[in-house]
Amino acid sequence: MYVGSKGKKVLVIGAGSIGSRRLATIVKFDFDICVISKTASETVENLLAAGRIEYLQREFVDSDITDDIFMVLACTDNREINKKIGQLAKAYNIYVSVADSQDEGNFFYPGISAFENMVIGVCGDGTDHVKTKNILHKIKELFEK
Repeated sequence: MYVGSKGKKVLVIGAGSIGSRRLATIVKFDFDICVISKTASETVENLLAAGRIEYLQREFVDSDITDDIFMVLACTDNREINKKIGQLAKAYNIYVSVADSQDEGNFFYPGISAFENMVIGVCGDGTDHVKTKNILHKIKELFEK
């Protein structure tokens, strides 16, 4: 099944190491991305300067999640806020990944590698990130030769 990204809204909440890593992945696609975070990481600053994202420098509020959003990535350093984001997004039937709780999201965020004419994603069940990362690395090596 093909799921296009063009024009679909993605909300990334939190711009620490996990949020920035996930942002660096999804920006490879044609999503309309909004980042909400009190502080901007270098990744956020660079993507903002390049006109690739919208950035709201503030705390998350419940009304940030609306029914026109395709995907939400909860990546804050606050357990309770991430949990709340997951609950709100699910109430709208939005795809949501909660970085610090595999049970509170409704999909596992994949490791992705994009090449000229293909995208390869590896997705584990959230229990062994190192194994998933190693498998993606080995796949990348096959195509980079």
